[in-house]
Amino acid sequence: KNDQRQANIIAGQQLALAADAKYVPQLQELGAKMSSGVTAHEN
Repeated sequence: KNDQRQANIIAGQQLALAADAKYVPQLQELGAKMSSGVTAHEN
């Protein structure tokens, strides 16, 4: 039972890393657009 839990944790971490690799560039791009939009709006 403990081994299964460990395997689930490892699988979850790998899934999270894969999701990060896929989505982080999109999130950074979106964040850059939003922050530039905010600064442009303030001026």
